[in-house]
Amino acid sequence: MTRKYVLVFFSVLVVCFLGLVAPVLAATISGTVTDSNGPVEGISVGIGICLSGYLGVGCGLVFVTAVTGTDGMYMFLDRPAGGYYVAAPSNWKDTPYVYQNKDALVTEEGQNIQIDFQLELGPSIRGSIYQADGETLTDDTYRVRFQESCTVLGDEPEVAAVSGLYSSPVLPAGDYYLALLNEAGEFIGWRTALEIPSTNCADAVSVHVDENQLMAINFILKNQIVLMPIYHMLLRN
Repeated sequence: MTRKYVLVFFSVLVVCFLGLVAPVLAATISGTVTDSNGPVEGISVGIGICLSGYLGVGCGLVFVTAVTGTDGMYMFLDRPAGGYYVAAPSNWKDTPYVYQNKDALVTEEGQNIQIDFQLELGPSIRGSIYQADGETLTDDTYRVRFQESCTVLGDEPEVAAVSGLYSSPVLPAGDYYLALLNEAGEFIGWRTALEIPSTNCADAVSVHVDENQLMAINFILKNQIVLMPIYHMLLRN
């Protein structure tokens, strides 16, 4: 009898294990990624699951990605029931396109959900303004201006650093000087290669922007003085 019960118990364990490892056959989420020139190859598309099962509630980070083919298509197979968000490009920091995300709700087996993306070119320069302790600013008290010359402050494009984050408009290819201003529009300093910036044009260092290129330029504030971008500090170390 004991041996019989052992065999039954073992059989139950095997069945449970097979049930756990068996593939989940559910919905397919797919679509096409295009821009103004047609399908875009090599775009990373990410999908994240909403843990609550409902759209917009408890949605975590992207945990699966797919890359578009020559036809701009991507596909995620065997998606269980629940709420999802789909993002493109998921690696937006490495592309010139604006990040987008859309919702998908899987409610039944065999469901085919199509989510297409029409990409738009984003800003040429993005970045953050950090406090001296490394924390991102939480107010909108600074502005960044992108100038072709550092001789005088002109009427070139200017954007607010919202919660410490700024994004330039799409800039034509060329060299630009980044000027930081306070909320009142008063000039604070040029971006330089020194740890403490100079208001002297001769000390300013320009940023070269190529067509469809995205650059990340971050700043640190210390006693209301702008230090050099973070990546320059890394290079010096």
